[in-house]
Amino acid sequence: MQRILSLPIALSLVLLPTGPSPAQPADSPWPMFRHDALHSGRSAYAGPPSCRLSWSYRTVSNMGSFSPCIGSDGTIYIASYGNRLYACTSAGSLRWSLSGMDIECSPLVDTEGRIYFGTYDNRVCSVNSAGSLSWSYLAGDTVLSSPGMDGDGSVYIGSTDNALYCIDSSGALLWKHVTGGDVQTSPAVAADGSACAGSLDGMIYAIDSSGGLSWSYNAAGYILSSPLITPGGRVYAGNNMHRVFALNVWGAFVWSYATGDVVMSSPSLGTDGRVYVGSRDNRFYALTTTGTLAWSYATGKPIESSPAIGSGGGIYFGSDDNRLYALGPAGALSWSYVTDLPCQSSPAITGDGRLVVGSDDCVIYCIEAAFTPAPTRTPTSTGTPTRTPTSVPTATPPIDLTAQKVEFSTTDRIEVWADVRPLPVPCYPFVRIGMADGTTQYYVAGVGFTTDPTPYLGFEAGTTTLVDPILGYAVLAESFSGIPAGAYVLEGGAVDAVRTTSAENLVYFGGIDREPLTVR
Repeated sequence: MQRILSLPIALSLVLLPTGPSPAQPADSPWPMFRHDALHSGRSAYAGPPSCRLSWSYRTVSNMGSFSPCIGSDGTIYIASYGNRLYACTSAGSLRWSLSGMDIECSPLVDTEGRIYFGTYDNRVCSVNSAGSLSWSYLAGDTVLSSPGMDGDGSVYIGSTDNALYCIDSSGALLWKHVTGGDVQTSPAVAADGSACAGSLDGMIYAIDSSGGLSWSYNAAGYILSSPLITPGGRVYAGNNMHRVFALNVWGAFVWSYATGDVVMSSPSLGTDGRVYVGSRDNRFYALTTTGTLAWSYATGKPIESSPAIGSGGGIYFGSDDNRLYALGPAGALSWSYVTDLPCQSSPAITGDGRLVVGSDDCVIYCIEAAFTPAPTRTPTSTGTPTRTPTSVPTATPPIDLTAQKVEFSTTDRIEVWADVRPLPVPCYPFVRIGMADGTTQYYVAGVGFTTDPTPYLGFEAGTTTLVDPILGYAVLAESFSGIPAGAYVLEGGAVDAVRTTSAENLVYFGGIDREPLTVR
C-alpha cells in the first residue's frame, strides 16, 4: 500500500519550553536553494522592475550552478569552485571566505547563522556565522546535492553513493535511505519531515519522516532537476528526456510536457499555480496546472539556472548566453543584464528588492532597480518676453548612459546602464568606447571590444539584409574589464533598425550620449 506524501499543513500546539529552540531555516528573504523547504522558488519580496548594478564582487574561481542564500542579518553566502565559500555583506564587501573545503553545492543558512553544505570529499558540513567548522558528517561518496531543512533543524541531502541522508542539527545521522542511483538533486521537504528527491536511476522518491519509502515514480530518465512540492502535495520536476512532469500526492502521473532538450532547471511555482522552468533548448516555459503551455520565451543559449519569482510576478533567471533575464508574468522581457560568461547560478531576491546571482565569469552580481529621475516640471510663463528661443529638435531623446563612477583602475570592472524605454523599437541599443587613436570600439558580451559593429548589432556582414532586431529592451546594461590606462569617451545610443541598411550606414535614434571615462 502506498503511503501519502504528507501535505505541508501547519498545526497549532501549546508546548512548555524544555530547552533551546531547534535550528530552523533562517528567517530571511532567501535562506536556501529554491528559497524554501518546498522549493517554491518564490519570494515574499518583489524583484527589481528595471536594472542597474548595485555592486559586484570578484571571486577566485567561477560559481557554475552554485547559488546564493541569505542570512537573517542580510549576509549573502555562495560557494565557488576552488574550495571557497564566501560571506558578503548586503553592501557587497567580503565578511569572510572559507577555503580548503571542496564545496559542490549551494549552501543553506539557519536561524543561528550556521551554514550547511556538501563537499566533493564526501562530507556534509556545518560552519558557524564566523566561518569556523562546527561539525562534519562523512557520507559514502561525493555530496553534490544542495541541502534542505525541516522545522526541527534536520538537514536533508543526497549523495552519489545512491543515498538520501537526514542529519540532525548537531551532525548526528537520523536516517539514510538508499535509492538505485546518484542523488544529485536537492530534496524538497514537507512540514512533517517527509522528503522528495530525484535520482539518476530515473526515479522520484517520496520518503517519510522516519526514512521509509512512501512511494516512488519511474520518470524513465535521469532526474537532474530538483523537485518542487506544492501546498496541495503535487510534485513537479524535470529530466534528461526533455520532460517536465507532474505527480499527485500519491505519486501517480498527472501530466508531462515535452521541451526540446534536457531539463536541468528546477521548477518554480507562481501564485496562480503556474510552473516556471527553463530548458537546454534555449527556452523558458510557463506551464498551466493542466500541463499546457501558457507561454515561452526564447534566449540565445541553454537555460540551466532555476527561476526566482518575485511577489509582483517578476521572473528572474540566468542563461548560457551570458545574460540574466527578467520577465513579466505574461512572458514579456522587462530587462536583461549582460555578464561576461554563462549565468547558470540561480538568483536570490533580497528583502529590499535586489537580485543576487553568481556567474561563470567569477563575479557575484547584485542588481537593483535603475534610478528613475523625477519628471521636470514645465515652467509657467512670467508674462515678460525675453529673447526669441532657438528651435528645439523634435527627435527622440538620446540614451542617458550612466557608469557607476567616472574614474577606474585597470583592474576595476566597469558597469554601464541606460534606460532605453523612451526609444522606439525595433532598435539596436549599443555601448561603445572612443579610443585615444580615434577609433570606435563596440563591446560584445563574452568577446570584448571590436571595431566592427556587425557582431554586436546583428547585421549580416557584406549585405544590406538585417537579422531580427533586438526588441523589447527596458534597460540596456553592459559590464566589462581589462581596459588599459588612458582617457576615453564612453558612448551609448540606439541604431534605427528600420532605416539602417548596413553596418556602414548606421542611422541613429536621436543623438549619442557621450561620457568621459578615465582609467588609471
